[in-house]
Amino acid sequence: MLWLLDQGPSVLRDEPALRQNPIVLARIVAHHLDASLEGARVAYSALRRELPDLAAATIDMALTAIQREGARLQATRRELALVEEALGGAGEID
Repeated sequence: MLWLLDQGPSVLRDEPALRQNPIVLARIVAHHLDASLEGARVAYSALRRELPDLAAATIDMALTAIQREGARLQATRRELALVEEALGGAGEID
């Protein structure tokens, strides 16, 4: 349960109903991770276009950071799918 809480927004910790229903918490965290992954993809593809006046080295460092975060999010999403499956939920990765 604590791992699930660590993967989602911190405000979820304050919701007793979610702490009592791990499968519901897992689904909410899955949606949060999916949205974060999509945000990282959009940021990666748009950064150069949105910030054309920044130095190339600065953009490259930002893109590298986004890549690392995307890889971390993908790994966490795969782990969450296993947790959901163990809890009896879908465990699907969109």
